[in-house]
Amino acid sequence: MEKYRRWLTRSQGLKGAAVALWVAWLVAERLLLPEGLRDTDAAAFRSGFACGMIGALTAVLVRGAQTLRNTEKLRQAWVRQHDERMIAIRARAGMPMLLYASVAMLLAACVVSYTNETAFKTLCVAGLAQALLGLAAKAYFLKTM
Repeated sequence: MEKYRRWLTRSQGLKGAAVALWVAWLVAERLLLPEGLRDTDAAAFRSGFACGMIGALTAVLVRGAQTLRNTEKLRQAWVRQHDERMIAIRARAGMPMLLYASVAMLLAACVVSYTNETAFKTLCVAGLAQALLGLAAKAYFLKTM
């Protein structure tokens, strides 16, 4: 259990660093970009995506901190993490690799949006479609397994 606690603590640190990077990107975009690049649909997407990632990571950080404080929640989290059925479902649905690839595509869309609007829209559609397909696959395997 202590090994899992250390892993969870390291994971919390990495998530905190990711929140700091997203906040830095959001602040830099608002303060350093010229006015013409801030008033586009792509800029709105970038800001919304960054805010969404900050909110999601903050929620995960709060939940992880609560888990680390309570030994019963920590034990339940360990059991959930090592549940054989859920491991099989994640493997069949392609999780978490599919989720990471979808987020990477959306992040690439944010980066390419500074230069090419067509590639930006294509990556957004592809990333969102991939995430939805992964969600559907996971829901299907949750029901059937």
